[in-house]
This record gives sequence, C-alpha cells and structure tokens, in this order.
Amino acid sequence: MGKGWVATSIVPALALPLAPASGDVRLWLPAACGAAVMLGHAYPLWFGFKGGKAVATFFGAVLGLAPLLTLWVLLAWVAVIALTGFVGLASMTAAVVLPLLIAWEGAESARALLAFGVFAAALIIFTHRTNIARMRAGCEPRARRLWLFG
Repeated sequence: MGKGWVATSIVPALALPLAPASGDVRLWLPAACGAAVMLGHAYPLWFGFKGGKAVATFFGAVLGLAPLLTLWVLLAWVAVIALTGFVGLASMTAAVVLPLLIAWEGAESARALLAFGVFAAALIIFTHRTNIARMRAGCEPRARRLWLFG
C-alpha cells in the first residue's frame, strides 16, 4: 500500500515544480503515477515480469488520489469477502467500484481519476484471471475466517 500512496501523493508533488503550470498536468500526473506503480507491481522488471496482483498497491494509490473514495472501495471489499469468502472476487469488486463511483459523481475534473479507475479495474481483473477460472470450476479456496457463512 505504501508504494501506491507514495507514487500518487509524494512523487507527483516532487515532479510538479518542474512541470508546466497547466491544470492538465496537475490532474493527470498523479493518476499516471498510480497506474505506473500498479503496472510495475504486477510486472516488475527485476523479477522477470512476474509480480503480484496489484491490489494493495491499488488501495494505496486510491488513498493518495481520492482519500474519501478509499473508504467506499474498502467497504465494498469487506462486504464481498464477508458474503462470499472469495478474496479475489472482493478485490475485483473493489476495483470496479472505484470507476463507478467516479462516474456517478460526474465531475469534469475527475477524468484523470476515472481513467485511472478504469485502468486499475482492468488490470486487477486481468491479474485475477486464474482466480476467475478456479471460481468457475468451483475449486477457489475461501477465506473461512472472513466469510460470514463459513
């Protein structure tokens, strides 16, 4: 989570004094940094492009980009895991909730955040493709201690 937060809240602030004063750069740079840190987590150069599923990095990036939306994303994650016990399904649902919330708000200045949300949801769903296959086959393990019906 830490690297997602650092990439979206600290790194853009360090780079912005060098960037033009244009509003577009100030809106898009944090979102681009969030997308880059997630991509780097999922496909790290130093480990042969085999990394994690970028969910914790996603939560950290959202915390840096839109702290209030982090609460709703986390609540979605907790609700799905409590109802189903599937951590992967909870992660994918949380990722999809972000762009839906941003689109629902409909702010014109949120285009960069919406683009980040759509990218993040697509990446997280893609990195969970084996989990999806196991859920469809009925052999995906559940987090029994977190599942209300387990």
